[in-house]
Amino acid sequence: MPALNSFFDPQEFVTFLNAAKENTPFMQYLKEGWSWENDQGSRIGFFRPLASTAYLLEYQFFRDNPFGYKISNFTVHLLCAFLVGYSVSFMGGKKMIAIGAGMLFAIHPATVKATGWICARPDLLATLFSLLAFRFTLLLRKRKNFTRISLFPAFFTVMALSGKELGIANLFALPVMYFLWYEGSGNKKNTVFFIVSLILVAMGYFLVRIWLFGNMGGYTTYSLVSELPQRVFTVISQTAGLCCVSSFALHLVIYLTVALLLIVYAIKSNRGFQRLAIALLVTGIYSVQSVVGLPEGHYAYITTAFAVMFFAYFMGRLEIPARLSRKIITTAFCLLLLAFGFTTRRESLALNALNLAPERVFRGLENVLEQLPERKETMCFVHISDSSPEGIEMRNIPLFAQYLVPERCNFSFVRDISSAEYFPLVIWNGSEVVVVRQGCLP
Repeated sequence: MPALNSFFDPQEFVTFLNAAKENTPFMQYLKEGWSWENDQGSRIGFFRPLASTAYLLEYQFFRDNPFGYKISNFTVHLLCAFLVGYSVSFMGGKKMIAIGAGMLFAIHPATVKATGWICARPDLLATLFSLLAFRFTLLLRKRKNFTRISLFPAFFTVMALSGKELGIANLFALPVMYFLWYEGSGNKKNTVFFIVSLILVAMGYFLVRIWLFGNMGGYTTYSLVSELPQRVFTVISQTAGLCCVSSFALHLVIYLTVALLLIVYAIKSNRGFQRLAIALLVTGIYSVQSVVGLPEGHYAYITTAFAVMFFAYFMGRLEIPARLSRKIITTAFCLLLLAFGFTTRRESLALNALNLAPERVFRGLENVLEQLPERKETMCFVHISDSSPEGIEMRNIPLFAQYLVPERCNFSFVRDISSAEYFPLVIWNGSEVVVVRQGCLP
């Protein structure tokens, strides 16, 4: 609730609020909403039509009320949690283990940033449709007769790609699951349709990006090889829910416990080592954006979904000794859920705190702009510092003003107040927004 009750992040004004307020043409917004031009004049960035369309539709209802957009995020998150549990059950996990997996993912600390940050909607949508593609891939593999379900994995991969680029991971992870997870061979016609449809999706997606950007777009920089081990460790910490815990001893205990449980599963289960290797490979494929790009908190959402799903499946396949009663197991699960709950609440409070300053600036600017005369004029924003909190918030003021009065003001930054003596000055002093006019310069 603290995360859901927080204000907009400034990036959300860039991503969709200002474009929606200014009635930017739909196709132009789809192309430019997540992209920009580099110094050489080439367009780079991302293409996320599903997320962009969702923003524009929701804007018609919620306008500048962030709670509505965040409830939408939360709804998608609950659907993802359901699919995590359902996938565990479909793979052959015990019903109570499947329910527990859904509950753990729903309250997992690594899901807070993606759920509470409106701009992370693409991560949620890509995860939702990747889980659906995963589920229908397993279903297709079990079918001995030809079925049109063979096209479903490709369809949901298209939906995941339209949410975010990480849907590309399906093009690699789904064939791994299809050919390696189960023994024997599936229906050959299903296999042909499955593979050909994924190839066509890949070709079509890459052609669209080349048409839009003149290149593949995406990130401008990637991790150095020397940084990869640290990135991998960060992702493991995020998916284990330990990125929010400072105790190294606790980290070590949990890592060793998880490793021991997985080793026991691998030794005692039929094809245990093979399935464990497949699970690690698939989870690694879905974590590639965190490893190759940046290990941002919201990137860990999809990795956590698949990590929780596989781990719960493995635990459900363990033969629990009779001396470990159901009460002991239930108590351990409830303690884990409680620990996740407290950590998740703390992360929600931290996310809420991040948006307190932008909200004060936005509301303050809203008040002072209402007092300006109804004429178009240039407003100068005093650029205090690049590194101070005040300076950081000053950079957000043009975004807020563009939303509040898109037709009334031109905007420019000044460092020397005397150079803007003929224009109203907008100053954020760390606690409030003030407008200073000619003859009242400090």
